[in-house]
Amino acid sequence: MRERILKIIMQTYAEVGAHIVQGVLGRDHVHMFLSISPKLTLSNVMQRSKVRSSRRVQMEVPELHKPY
Repeated sequence: MRERILKIIMQTYAEVGAHIVQGVLGRDHVHMFLSISPKLTLSNVMQRSKVRSSRRVQMEVPELHKPY
């Protein structure tokens, strides 16, 4: 499951125009060093990628989805 989540995150950042230089996938969070184009804003890249990757992970791994 960890490997699949990592692939989803990498695909998502590639789609929004960012490249992961270095990263660590923790148990409940992720640390990343990104390279993005100067034409993009960091907040926009993070917002788009977090929404996309979260939705994909929740669809593929339903036991991670926590209803509130």
